[in-house]
Amino acid sequence: MNIDTEFSILSDFILDNVSVLLKNIGEFHPFGVIIFQNKNPQVIISDDISTDNAQKIKESQEYIIQRLNKLEITSGAVTYLVRYNEKDAVMLKIINLFSNGWVDLVLQYQFLDGEIIYEEFISI
Repeated sequence: MNIDTEFSILSDFILDNVSVLLKNIGEFHPFGVIIFQNKNPQVIISDDISTDNAQKIKESQEYIIQRLNKLEITSGAVTYLVRYNEKDAVMLKIINLFSNGWVDLVLQYQFLDGEIIYEEFISI
């Protein structure tokens, strides 16, 4: 699977889940997604409700790096809500076997007539 295909799979899967969560409850806790070799994406989440969001993000990133280093997965991402340029946005931190570290992308959004309208990805 090439990098563009993996990015599409990760971003589509994440945004499908994010859209459902935002429409139903207006927010979500940070979560990760991993892709196994030629497999569908799988969500990874922390079951510990006492852990703060920054710690959940850190733990998800560490878990993804461990799995990449063991060549168990080909890519992973962590996503969470942020404010960017005074707008609501979804942060995606993506990494794969061929990248030189995490790629940070922001996707601003707004609600319009009950639907979520996403803007373009911004690399930060």
